[in-house]
Amino acid sequence: MVTTENKQNNSAQKPARVNCFQCKYFKAVYDFNYPKICELFGFRGKKMPSIVVYESTGSVCLGFEQKEKKVK
Repeated sequence: MVTTENKQNNSAQKPARVNCFQCKYFKAVYDFNYPKICELFGFRGKKMPSIVVYESTGSVCLGFEQKEKKVK
């Protein structure tokens, strides 16, 4: 049985998620095989770049930089 104390500890261990759509280095293109691009690390793939970085290094993406908002 899982208590609320254990649930809180498990949630504290999860790393903060990086939203690639908000990163200035992320690009999405119309290439079926490699639709997602990280310009900072220079790779393409089907998975979100932040997931690839986490799976490869075991830590969240440290290259994330917030996109500048466009003023209309």
